[in-house]
Amino acid sequence: MSEDFTKHIGTSESQHVGINLDDAAYGLEIINQVAPNNAIVLNPDGTRCLGSFTLHKRWLDIPDDVCEDDMSLLGQMLIELDDDIQFLLGDWANWYLPDTDNDNTRGAANKALATRFNMDVSRLKDYASVSRKLPVSLRKDTLTFSHHKEVAFMPNEIKGREDEFLTLAIAEKLSVRELRTEIRRAANNEIKTVITHDLFDNDRRPNTRSLRLHSLFVKAKGGDKEARNKLLAELDDITRWADEVRDSI
Repeated sequence: MSEDFTKHIGTSESQHVGINLDDAAYGLEIINQVAPNNAIVLNPDGTRCLGSFTLHKRWLDIPDDVCEDDMSLLGQMLIELDDDIQFLLGDWANWYLPDTDNDNTRGAANKALATRFNMDVSRLKDYASVSRKLPVSLRKDTLTFSHHKEVAFMPNEIKGREDEFLTLAIAEKLSVRELRTEIRRAANNEIKTVITHDLFDNDRRPNTRSLRLHSLFVKAKGGDKEARNKLLAELDDITRWADEVRDSI
């Protein structure tokens, strides 16, 4: 691994800047004074506060006197956070990961990063890969991470059309499954187009000159067995070629 990577991955102690949290109560009081009402504040005990709510690792502490407006606001923020977190984690991970196309190097770095932060290796790799393949300019606020993932891993035949398919998903309100179907259809059409073009190359197209076939036909009718065999072989080639053309359209 490079020095830059080991510098980023290294297990240096995290640093607190600006506020001394030795006195937890005093530190929390200062944070609450300067944090906006809609800010998620990290408490010294590891919990997080959002307004009057306390977010624990596995449960939400809801005040008894909470109103529906506050619950609605919290729900909206959590929903948006859930939809955004994959790209945020992906961009975060890519800051640590080496900028290389070598799968072995990136794989080792991804595993080291996941181990350091106690994360699932495959999930972190997924987030980082999609974020790396789709720059910010291509990401659409109204689409889910799963939509973006379908486009990020499109077949090579239609690479470069990412924005086209993301825009289509928005315009047609496509589900992830529907978007996947459109991508596959486009890729198959592209493959068929390539195959069709190849079929008409000189080295693929059989000899269909009518004069030659007619000459062999006349000789075969006259009892020439060699001419008959050549004619049948050429007709077989023409039939196979015609079937391939038919199947490609």
